[in-house]
Amino acid sequence: ANVKGTQNVVNFCQTGKVKALHYISSDAVFPQEPARTWKETEDILGESMGLKSGYAQTKWVAEQLVRAAQAHGLPGCIYR
Repeated sequence: ANVKGTQNVVNFCQTGKVKALHYISSDAVFPQEPARTWKETEDILGESMGLKSGYAQTKWVAEQLVRAAQAHGLPGCIYR
């Protein structure tokens, strides 16, 4: 649901008049490493291998969909 739902929202935002996407994510996109503190603004592109739960993995993928849309001009923001 996280991935397909996010893809549907991205498609909606890009159809017709472009609509800004304000995406609510989760701190689950950060690998749970006790010795590391993550900054909310950190790039998580290379961190997918450290995600153990399916929920965290789908939230990571959904964020990547939003980031790809932003790279192609979709306005908006990701909140964690």
